[in-house]
Amino acid sequence: MPNETGGVGTWAFTPPTLFEEVQPCYTFQLMKKFVAILALAVVAVGAFAQNPAGSWKGKLKVDPASMPKAQSPEQQKMMDQVMTQIKTMTFTLNMKPNKTFTILVPSMMGQPAQNGEGTWSQKGKTITLVTTKQNGKAPKNSKPQIMNIDSGGRKMILNAGDGPRKATITFTK
Repeated sequence: MPNETGGVGTWAFTPPTLFEEVQPCYTFQLMKKFVAILALAVVAVGAFAQNPAGSWKGKLKVDPASMPKAQSPEQQKMMDQVMTQIKTMTFTLNMKPNKTFTILVPSMMGQPAQNGEGTWSQKGKTITLVTTKQNGKAPKNSKPQIMNIDSGGRKMILNAGDGPRKATITFTK
């Protein structure tokens, strides 16, 4: 096959066409715009989906294996009653857009219902609740409560078990 100098050889030079020079540049610019728009959309959807503001209902779940063993049939009966009441309890959490919250804890085993209020903050999927009032008074122990919100923004989980007792409260919208 003759090359551009008129000789015969295996090397042939074909000058690039205008389309070949422009196409890679155009494709790269288009890809950059597409990636930027996609990243912006993911951030916007993620921020919207994980907004904890609103009304939540919570269910307490206690790991029975973490409970102490009953020493008598009477104790076992009492523990069974407590576990039955726990299963029927519903916490009401209202997280307001102004970063405050209220919570209502239902009565249990003859104890009156409890209420609390405070502030909340969010960092990514982590929600921190700081109680400022319990039953209208300053709390004795105001340890922040940490919850994780799922990526769909429809469920938050609070690890409520201190020490050897394993318990969680799962809040759903």
